[in-house]
Amino acid sequence: MKRIKINFIGFWSSFNKTDNTIYNLLKKRYEIEIADNPDYIIISANGKPYEYMKYDCVRIFYSGEEIVPDFNLFDYAIGFDDINFGDRYIRFPFCYFGIENKKLSFDLNREEAKRILEKKDIFCNLIYWEDSIGNFRSKLFNAINKYKSVNSYGRLLNNVGGNGISYTEKYKILRRSKFTIAVEGCNYKGITTEKIFQPFEAHSVPIFYGNPDIEKDFSPCSFINCHKYSSLDEIVDVIKDLDTNDNKYLDMLCSSPLLYENQLSQKLNQLEDFLYHIFDQDLQSCKRRVVSPISRTYSQNARISRKFCNIKIIQKLIK
Repeated sequence: MKRIKINFIGFWSSFNKTDNTIYNLLKKRYEIEIADNPDYIIISANGKPYEYMKYDCVRIFYSGEEIVPDFNLFDYAIGFDDINFGDRYIRFPFCYFGIENKKLSFDLNREEAKRILEKKDIFCNLIYWEDSIGNFRSKLFNAINKYKSVNSYGRLLNNVGGNGISYTEKYKILRRSKFTIAVEGCNYKGITTEKIFQPFEAHSVPIFYGNPDIEKDFSPCSFINCHKYSSLDEIVDVIKDLDTNDNKYLDMLCSSPLLYENQLSQKLNQLEDFLYHIFDQDLQSCKRRVVSPISRTYSQNARISRKFCNIKIIQKLIK
């Protein structure tokens, strides 16, 4: 079994370096060492600006946020965008991250769906710490709330008290809710995260806004796609229709969100193949960053940016 030295930087605070989708796929084929001097560094968009520049090794970028990878600085990337870039890129949205550890069943028969509906005692939920670009989360909440009360459990528009909820508590809320407001942080093609996937897991109908191409990822029969409607009033009319007509609601609840059989396992297999292609090569062969006078200058400028970058100053500049 080939031994590989890797590390992860820039991931979210709850990220586990030895229990995540990338690590779990790699350990099936390789003996893994988490090292401070890795041969491969796997980078996400959180953390200190340009921290990865100190690692002059194979760089693999993972975009868990709406960040487009810079292939001048990364050898490979895993992201949201629907692009082709040889063997250097794969689209693997965040909605699939962690599915290797889950036993998911989206195929409900009518009787199962009826039993699920009978247990729902919450009309609709909103669970966010902050608003989205364009304040669409707030706008959608306010529009739906005029028809029937929406429970907000996060910091944004909180109307139930408390200081937010844990993931376990959130999942329980989703299971109790007929509808879930599932709005991404921005309206960006390709971005598909846990915002829509978690309601699917909990059998709560998502009211989705964010990725205009969402129906390339999930079946349009299984959720309310806000991109299809020209106004908030039209969206609320659709919600009213489903809320007052159990047969229509059950039709949607029984509709699998998956576009085709084995969609989830196929996505994992594609990522697995992508990673194995990288790590099966010798270190020199798998490097993809261009080495030239102009690329060295570009990289050096990024290193200088890292050295002098102050995140608090940047935040003030972009406000």
